[in-house]
Amino acid sequence: MSEEKLITLETKISYQEDTIQELSRIVADQEKRLMKQEERMTLLVAKVKEMSELMEESPVSRKPPHY
Repeated sequence: MSEEKLITLETKISYQEDTIQELSRIVADQEKRLMKQEERMTLLVAKVKEMSELMEESPVSRKPPHY
């Protein structure tokens, strides 16, 4: 194998390694963001459920006794 081909291959490998590291970083960042969004969603679902239960217990939603 010629010296030029070897240098070309080493250069390509170097770029590929950089790309893999960047993609790994991006995936790790996205995983963190996804976990935060899942936590927020869980909190929102709990809050909506709580508010729904409060609305059901609310005197406004009940009919007056004379009905």
